[in-house]
Amino acid sequence: MAVNSLTSLIWTRLLLGVMGPATYGLFMTFQSVTSLGGLGDFGLIGTLSVRTGQALARGEDEPLRKMLAAARSLVAIVAVVLGMIFLCLSPWMPKWFGFETVPGAGSMTLLFATAGPSMFLLVAGGYFHSLNAAHGTVTWPILPRLLLTQLGLGLQFLAAHWGAPLWVQNLIFFGTGTAAAAASWIMLRAAHPWLGKIRPVVIDTAIWRTLAGTSVWVYFYSLGSVIYTTTDRLLINAGFGAEWVPTYLLNAKLCELSNQVLFTASSVCLPKINQWLASPEPSARVKAVSEIQRLNTFQIILGCSAAMVYVAINDHFIAFWLGKDYVAPMLWQLAFAFNLAVTASGDAGTQISGVSGQGGLRFAGITIGLAALLNLGLSFTSMKLGSIAGIAMATVLAQSIQCMVLGWRVCWFLKLDFRVWAWKSWGLPVLSVTAAFLLRQAFPLTGPLNIAIITLSYGILISALAVCAGFKFELVKHEWRMLLDLLGKR
Repeated sequence: MAVNSLTSLIWTRLLLGVMGPATYGLFMTFQSVTSLGGLGDFGLIGTLSVRTGQALARGEDEPLRKMLAAARSLVAIVAVVLGMIFLCLSPWMPKWFGFETVPGAGSMTLLFATAGPSMFLLVAGGYFHSLNAAHGTVTWPILPRLLLTQLGLGLQFLAAHWGAPLWVQNLIFFGTGTAAAAASWIMLRAAHPWLGKIRPVVIDTAIWRTLAGTSVWVYFYSLGSVIYTTTDRLLINAGFGAEWVPTYLLNAKLCELSNQVLFTASSVCLPKINQWLASPEPSARVKAVSEIQRLNTFQIILGCSAAMVYVAINDHFIAFWLGKDYVAPMLWQLAFAFNLAVTASGDAGTQISGVSGQGGLRFAGITIGLAALLNLGLSFTSMKLGSIAGIAMATVLAQSIQCMVLGWRVCWFLKLDFRVWAWKSWGLPVLSVTAAFLLRQAFPLTGPLNIAIITLSYGILISALAVCAGFKFELVKHEWRMLLDLLGKR
């Protein structure tokens, strides 16, 4: 993950240099459209991950085999239909999404036509990715994905340098994505042979209806995350022009990378927590509660610390990385920091709420879907009012509401004190980022004295944050023992 994060900074600088802000922003916005298109699976891929994890925890191998045989046929149908929809509507979609061609971008119709095979791959490849996640096979596929990602970015840079249009660049990612899906399938077969089978393929409408009953709530779950990460680009492109998209997105880059690292670290333990919660054994539930609280504590400390560091250094980082012309107003940066801290601190509640008893997935899906629609409405209003800062702050408000509601659900299910959870998962992040921002405004990093003051002040803030979040050195010892067990050293 660290290597991937570092190389992404290098590739972004290179691609922005050869493509220019308008063309690069247009391509980034197009990727948002394809992400929205991925919602066309209506939550099927996420449902398979949840159902498979629960079946594995209960030892229900034979019912799982039957479900996957029927699911494979449904996945194939959805992938083909979704790909054909994008292919057939490609002449009109650029206008619907407010795309205006810029020099060097090429045909927008052809660009959207390449989204057809990309949509097919997104759904078909998602089948194997979801089963890997359900089984807990999340570390093996990292290396091939890393190598293929670097290969794709390298080929894109060469294509852009030679003046290739955007639709050619997107086909490059289709190729490397296909290879990544194949690698994921191979890893799954190695970790759990029959789970990775692609035959038999059975048409069973009864199982399809059962999957649909769950997928509608998973769909809302997915709807929220996609809207948060994609609609800002679309609205800025439509309301202010593609050249503003890179400034907005890249000033949030450090926050995005921090979230990726935190999410990747959390994803290692989440499959096991989900299986413990699904287990009928009381001791498994006790383990799950303890691990959730430890996970939440680390997420709060690491997420808030990352947000505070972001506030301190981002403008200098952007000026060094891309140039002073790409430094965003401090109000934008404050919104990005708030969002990082609140999202990371509330992530345990967001992830666990979907498996918090009967009706948990439905509750989480509705909550996330409504919060996403609130974010979309506020962002659209901000665009009409001509405020990019308003678009950024809309995400903070919607994400805060979502995290608190889902945190309440987890506390209710696990019999935890919600007031303590809310203080740790929302109050502490908001206060710590606000304090860091005010200190940064009072002491700009313009000389050794101010740098020393900021460093000392932030150290005190992070120490106080850790104490308030419930940090104890025993937590570090526990995580160290788990790592040794994972490596087979004990």
